[in-house]
Amino acid sequence: MIQKYSKQFCYVNLFWVIIFLIDYGIELFQVSNSERITMMGLFIKNTENDNGIYTIFGMTPKLFMVYFSIVLGWLMIYAIFEKIWRKS
Repeated sequence: MIQKYSKQFCYVNLFWVIIFLIDYGIELFQVSNSERITMMGLFIKNTENDNGIYTIFGMTPKLFMVYFSIVLGWLMIYAIFEKIWRKS
């Protein structure tokens, strides 16, 4: 039982990383001289000066809330489907 949930935990982490990287890639190239918080909760700030463009990244509380929501949602759905499969 623990092995099944550990496996699902690995799957949900991989899923979250893929979604996070897609969100990061989309938002990074849309930002110019501004601050932005992505859908997944990453803070991006681009500043331009004489030497070049500087990008600052940061984590917001939204990032952790989204992560834990996805993990809990995934594991709850897995638990429900597992109960249904055991009954059949």
